Amino acid sequence: MSLPFAILGHLSTTPATGYELAQQFREGLGAWFGLPSQIYPELKKLEEKGLIEGESPTEDRLNKRIYRLTAQGERDLLRWLDSTVAYKPPRDAERVQLILMDRSSPESIRKHLQRHRAHFRKVMALWQSQLDALADGSHPRLRAR
Repeated sequence: MSLPFAILGHLSTTPATGYELAQQFREGLGAWFGLPSQIYPELKKLEEKGLIEGESPTEDRLNKRIYRLTAQGERDLLRWLDSTVAYKPPRDAERVQLILMDRSSPESIRKHLQRHRAHFRKVMALWQSQLDALADGSHPRLRAR
């Protein structure tokens, strides 16, 4: 998944500022992470391409821009959603550690695997909560639409 499509996806639900997008990525997407230092330049590129449009409310002294998806942005997003995902080769530090733990004690290996399992239990719980929210209509993306 690329950052431009994550942004377009968010803006397909509701207009947002760069700050709000960064906050959403940090708190709610669960599948993509974007730093403000990545988001703001990407917003500029998307606006230059005509995929989004930004507007600065005249009463706003901070001069923040509120971005909306354009018709072209909607078409590009739908085209991307219908495309096949190109999976990147995995870079799994945990797996490399585990392969190289042949000299470690059984207790050290056990602790390593317990931490690994705990991490993925958290990931699965997040995915399950998002799936449940989609199923019952309470997911923020669905409510905003």
